[in-house]
Amino acid sequence: MQSRSTESVHHLLEEDALAVSYSDDGEEIEVYQQQSFSTEDRDHQHSDAKKGKASHAKHARFADEVEVSVGDDDLVANGAFLPPYNLGDKPTPCCHPGWLQRHRDSLIVLSCVCAFIIVGAFLLLGIASLETSSVKLQDMVSAENIMVHLQKLQDIAMDSPNQSRSVLNGYNASAQYVIDQLTATHFYDVTQQYFQVPVYTELARPFLRKVSPDPIDFVLDVDYAGLRYGGNGVYDFTAPVTLADNEGCDMSDFSNATAGSIALVALATSGSKCELTDQALNAQKAGAKAVLVYSKVLTGRRARYYQWTPETLIQIPTLTVTSTVAQVLMDGVAPTATVQINTEILIVPTFNVIAKAKKGDPSSILMVGGHLDSVPAGPGLNDNGSGSQTVLELALRFAAQKRKYHSQLAFAFWGAEELGLLGSYAFVNDLKARNQLQTIKAYLNFDMAASPNYIVQVFDGASADNDLAVHGSTILQMQFQSVLNHSSIPYALKPMTGGSDYYPFSLNGVPSNGLAAGAGEVKTAEDRSLFGGLANAPLDPCYHQACDTIDNINQECLQYISQTAATVVEKLASTKNLTAFLS
Repeated sequence: MQSRSTESVHHLLEEDALAVSYSDDGEEIEVYQQQSFSTEDRDHQHSDAKKGKASHAKHARFADEVEVSVGDDDLVANGAFLPPYNLGDKPTPCCHPGWLQRHRDSLIVLSCVCAFIIVGAFLLLGIASLETSSVKLQDMVSAENIMVHLQKLQDIAMDSPNQSRSVLNGYNASAQYVIDQLTATHFYDVTQQYFQVPVYTELARPFLRKVSPDPIDFVLDVDYAGLRYGGNGVYDFTAPVTLADNEGCDMSDFSNATAGSIALVALATSGSKCELTDQALNAQKAGAKAVLVYSKVLTGRRARYYQWTPETLIQIPTLTVTSTVAQVLMDGVAPTATVQINTEILIVPTFNVIAKAKKGDPSSILMVGGHLDSVPAGPGLNDNGSGSQTVLELALRFAAQKRKYHSQLAFAFWGAEELGLLGSYAFVNDLKARNQLQTIKAYLNFDMAASPNYIVQVFDGASADNDLAVHGSTILQMQFQSVLNHSSIPYALKPMTGGSDYYPFSLNGVPSNGLAAGAGEVKTAEDRSLFGGLANAPLDPCYHQACDTIDNINQECLQYISQTAATVVEKLASTKNLTAFLS
């Protein structure tokens, strides 16, 4: 006996027989009673039907879907489906009054059975749906599930030319995996937002040497280093060294002697009226052949605007040097130096992946995101496979609930974050241009959710750069704190200083927050007493390195962060008026 879904049971009355047609996964099966019956047999079956022997479902069950099974023999034996006439009998049309009169009772029984089965199935489906939707999202999300996604990203990275998931390597394949997972739920409208990005590559290590007076070769990564986006092309020259007045924030800070020289500029501080990129561009406009930006220690800043244009990309060599090197270079009369670099800047297309739930209020969007790309130096399983795949798992579990929340859920997988938050900036700028940014009521970001020597970090809403975002960001902060406190998970507050994709949102007044587990910062002895782990060691010793593989994932931390995220996201999505809640 085969079980069939009640929705696929169709009763066919034909001229010569009553038949039942089943559809199981698209397959049609017609069941007929093949033996012949005499008139006496038919009368006997007709009599049984009058006695009220209705057919019944032999069993029913539900899990992911409901099945109601009906035994063929039971249905026929109890008169629900009458056998065909003997082939030798003269056919009687089913619409003939006599035929309907003879089989009236059986048809009544048949109708009652069908109604009972259909109503029962809908009740069971409703119960199943209620049970699924009543399960807390926190109980559906697990580090074990996320590890399955991370293994896929690991495989993608290992198959890429330089074993990374950067824009030019494994990013597209990573994005396709996410797209396939989301599309299969049929719960989201999944789109790709394309934009252009500049990709900087250092093709050879830079070289810096003082030629005269008193020649000296400086040590790479100790005395000097290349700056990301600090030049485009192959350069090898010797030129005079000049010192800019002030910080080089104005063109007047560069004298006529700057043209054709290597310009020394003091690094703009946080209180300066310009930034490093302004300094380098001003020196380039003044005719400098190279720029050496000096500070007490080497800076790791990027020599490019977040809001870049092709015209603002620096073409001349731009290096970071220590203050000591600057003093040595300027020592003596008419100092000269040699600079060598080999770099490349390519402008290429990439994209974000955005999944919006088909249900919910589109004027009140709760957005959850994390960047999907890695640096070219490694596969980026913690940074940020852990955060992006936590976002994916949240999206999949929400889809499994099949609930309609008050706010529309949107999940974002950002491209080119490692190039300077370019994906999230492209998204926010597009919404601003279409006057739709106000539809995003809150943004939650997850970046590095499984650092080996972790500290669970909640963003400090009071440090948001836009006053319009401070209050709402602080309320979001309190939601995370409440869950972590309830679970007795220690945490630290982290300033919202622009290091991840929450920044374009908070900068434009959208309440933002999220969770992280730490990057290259060192855990102190005091931190260890509060959070455990190893003191005097980085929170992620493989940050932006080739060793950031799946072996770099701390599953305990991943469990804490993913379940905390699930609880907060579900609460916010269920809030009737998210705007009022965050006000």
